[in-house]
Amino acid sequence: MGSNVVFSTVASFADENRTVLAAFTALGALLFLAEDTISGSKGSPLRMLRVAALVAILAVSINLALLIPLEHVPVDLTGKTYLVTGCTSGGIGYETARTLLAWNASTVVCTMRTAEKAEALKASMVGVGPGKFDTVVLELTSFDSVRNAAADINSRFPKLDGVLLNAGLMTSETHITKDGFEEMFQVNHLSQYLLLRLIEDQLAPSSRIAITSSEGYFFAAHLGRVYYETKPGGKTLWFNTLSQFATYVDTKLMNILTANAFAKRLANRNIVANSFCPGLVATNFQAHLPADLSAFIIDVAVKLTGRTPLQGAMRGLHLLTNPVHNSTTATYSNSYVNLPRREVNDDNEKWLFDLSARLVGLSA
Repeated sequence: MGSNVVFSTVASFADENRTVLAAFTALGALLFLAEDTISGSKGSPLRMLRVAALVAILAVSINLALLIPLEHVPVDLTGKTYLVTGCTSGGIGYETARTLLAWNASTVVCTMRTAEKAEALKASMVGVGPGKFDTVVLELTSFDSVRNAAADINSRFPKLDGVLLNAGLMTSETHITKDGFEEMFQVNHLSQYLLLRLIEDQLAPSSRIAITSSEGYFFAAHLGRVYYETKPGGKTLWFNTLSQFATYVDTKLMNILTANAFAKRLANRNIVANSFCPGLVATNFQAHLPADLSAFIIDVAVKLTGRTPLQGAMRGLHLLTNPVHNSTTATYSNSYVNLPRREVNDDNEKWLFDLSARLVGLSA
């Protein structure tokens, strides 16, 4: 049974059994959180198997709860220019870019980590649509690269009608960038915040911003408590010290707060900004996880119930292009199951915006 068949079947079931799926999602969440109380060595195979099974249950239940199919309704985008970060082949950003081109966007710009990958991406976009496809080299682990990319964008693309901040990663070990930040914190949040700040003057009136978040934000526990350590020599390293999962979900909450903050900052130009969860998507996003039994179980869950990358891209595409969202702003979009968090509030939005500005060397 192919992924599309599975998707269609469970989507129909989800639409008819919303309460059941919401309860299943809650059960999966409770089981996952309860794992912290299970005894056993943290690195033991049995414990890893239990954790993986619970993560798989949670991932599948959340994905089922989000399965409200979005119509693939083409919108004529003639004359419009879009910027998409994170355009790895076979991913959400890649499918977003291809769809924007197919919908007659005049220019679609994708960021890639290296010039070689950018050239390969260009070749894959030939003939997709009548518009122009271009690339910008952007390595999000480096603020210098972000500034260079922003300067390139500002010099070559005087008007942006839409921006999708989609790049992100999940790692199994703590890595510190040369700028002194935990890698996920910098890639998923700080660098994309910096990029948007540096190109915001290029945003046309009534343009749109969409940021890829995750339903995992519901498990963020420490926003407002972004941990740091001062090492010998005075170097400050910013990261969440609890676990890599905790760091990842914190960054997903940061995505929501960042979108809301920009929505309010740019409202006087009629620019809207929103965040969304694409659901569980069958991409290579889990490639950074270790190749062990737990990763295998998660991978199986993704392959059995995951959406195709195009299906995962549709919610962001709707936020960027659908006329019904002309005035939608400062919202987080999944489907019908929205688990509100008290952390999503004006105070935290301002706190994070100001903190991020200080950490990347900008004024708020």
